[in-house]
Amino acid sequence: MKPIGGGLLSVTGAVLALLATAGTSWAAFPGANGLIAYSTGDIFRTSSAGEIFTISPAGGDPTRLTDNAIADTQPSWSADGRRLTFIRGSAHWGQHQNVWTMRADGTHQRQVTHGATPESSPSFSPGGARIIMTRGWGYTGNIVIVRTDGTDPVRLTYDREARDPAFSPNGRRIVFAGAPREERAAGIWVMRRDGTHKRLLAADPNSYSPDFDPDGSHMVFHRLHNCISHGCDDSVILMRSNGRRKRVIGDGEEPVFSPNGKRIAAARVSCDALTMTCNSKLLTFDRHGTDGRVVTDSISSPSWQPIPRP
Repeated sequence: MKPIGGGLLSVTGAVLALLATAGTSWAAFPGANGLIAYSTGDIFRTSSAGEIFTISPAGGDPTRLTDNAIADTQPSWSADGRRLTFIRGSAHWGQHQNVWTMRADGTHQRQVTHGATPESSPSFSPGGARIIMTRGWGYTGNIVIVRTDGTDPVRLTYDREARDPAFSPNGRRIVFAGAPREERAAGIWVMRRDGTHKRLLAADPNSYSPDFDPDGSHMVFHRLHNCISHGCDDSVILMRSNGRRKRVIGDGEEPVFSPNGKRIAAARVSCDALTMTCNSKLLTFDRHGTDGRVVTDSISSPSWQPIPRP
């Protein structure tokens, strides 16, 4: 159920109006399964709180990586598992919302972008030299790629909301949600890394957070449906990377593959219509949607670490 955030959230019409701006996307790079990074912040920016943690897929005590008065959310691992990129700031609270990076243990936190336009959904290129992101909100959002020092920005979409970009494991393609131009249908799209050859894979304006599996043969994303006064249902959709053979494999949002490709992590949100509150859980399940395991509570934006090579 939408909306999602850390802990318990009050579900109001104002929050529901923000549904179209939600969504994140994290590339699943191949490797052995490491830690899962997540944030406790509210992705709707209705709170200034938010910190980033890591946890074992088996559960246990999480490790806190950030600790400050400004929201830190939307972590995403590099392909070598040694760094994270994330968002610092809350647009709702008038803070600049920019892309940052840090080491896997939370040290060496460095600011990448410095603009006043809100940014979201950052993720590394496979080689780790660039970061792709959404710049802007709602129908002003577009996909931009920059170097890890913030230089050489290249805009890849225009004139219509595009969001949640992620590289394919080989770096040749980028999948994203939304639409590349005003006249094009909204849904899940793929394009070359230079922004050319855009192709629609799944026509549905309520689709978010696409992610390639580690071998690039399939994708997973979540779709909103059955929206009522206290939220929406979320379905996790698995499809081939050419857009064929779509099937529902479970409930949840912000799904991401494990580095070995055998499991999927997602945030599952339950809402109580009487108390008007929601709570989220991090869970993992296999590619058939079975063998579900709850890892921890009160999370958003999971990203699964490829274990670094020696």
